[in-house]
Amino acid sequence: MVVPAGSATWSTTLTVTKGITLIGAGAGKTVITSAVSPSYYSFIINYRPANPALDEAFRLTGFELNGAWVGGCLFLENPTTDSTKPLTKLRVDNNYFHDCGNTSFSSRAILANGMAWGVIDHNNFRNNQKTFDEELSDNVGWGAAFASGSANYMYFEDNTITNSDSRCSLITSGGQGGRYVVRYNTIDTVLATGVGQHFDIHGNLSDRGTVGAEIYGNTIRTRTGAYQFLDHRGGTGMIFNNRVIKPSSDIAIQLREEDTGTYPLLDQIKNSYYWSNTYGSSSGTEASMGMNVSEGSAYVQAGRDYFVASSGPQASRPRRVRPARCTQRAKPASFTSVRRPTPGRRYTVRSPILTRSSPGRHCRVRPQPLRTSG
Repeated sequence: MVVPAGSATWSTTLTVTKGITLIGAGAGKTVITSAVSPSYYSFIINYRPANPALDEAFRLTGFELNGAWVGGCLFLENPTTDSTKPLTKLRVDNNYFHDCGNTSFSSRAILANGMAWGVIDHNNFRNNQKTFDEELSDNVGWGAAFASGSANYMYFEDNTITNSDSRCSLITSGGQGGRYVVRYNTIDTVLATGVGQHFDIHGNLSDRGTVGAEIYGNTIRTRTGAYQFLDHRGGTGMIFNNRVIKPSSDIAIQLREEDTGTYPLLDQIKNSYYWSNTYGSSSGTEASMGMNVSEGSAYVQAGRDYFVASSGPQASRPRRVRPARCTQRAKPASFTSVRRPTPGRRYTVRSPILTRSSPGRHCRVRPQPLRTSG
């Protein structure tokens, strides 16, 4: 369905109940502004298929969505209670999302249910309270098959995020049975003075934790006061080849466990790997991000629950040049719990080490296949 150029203010959410492609005329041309009654689940558009078992394709492209600091912009919702019935054909591309948020509650530009998978690519995000969250399925999400580098994620890739409003918070987070990949995005938070943290992977506390998250190949330009790249609190994480450009001082990856009990705890950090994550000024030497376990150190231990790369194949190109795709069957890198990666070096690691179970790629071919399917 083609939506022509024009502007409108909507006081109620548009709920889409079947697969469809919505094509706007582009940012600044097809513009929808929110006047929806504020709530945690108030969005301009909600895709909620009446029969999720059909796994119909849904695509949104060419729109400008203005949340007007009333609430969120787009909700991708899978209402199923069956772990074998994910939505796998969702694509959101070439849109402009801005001012999606509300200071009375946490709100997002895009919120995806934990069984809503596909790709969010080539969008422009500006001054949203939170850019993207993947959560809400709890036990259903945990019941679905999981493998690092598989199609069973929501991929958030090749987007541009610019935050210069003090009301802005995290870039992405996930929990409650969610799983997501954040890769090859360009992020600028230099003027976003309200928060110093960028990513969050939730654990189990009042709700189920994150199944798995992969964050790699991103470039972030931020301010001196930005202190944290990631707060990792649960699930499996693959965090590598991220670069933070900031004037001075370290930026850290924090690991923690908020629950107590007998090891291993439900949804705690496990089989997680970190390598080649650096920070530094726009020119000069880059240093490895600091890492620390700030809470629950009895449950989160190096060499058992998480691993830091110490050596690996030397790439034939500078770290700033990212590969077009993952290379299969490269010689595995080795990991240790005591040494950090060498700054400026790219490491390639295969899934026999990463998952200790199945062979294959540790990261999915880029671009995500839905981007080439129409």
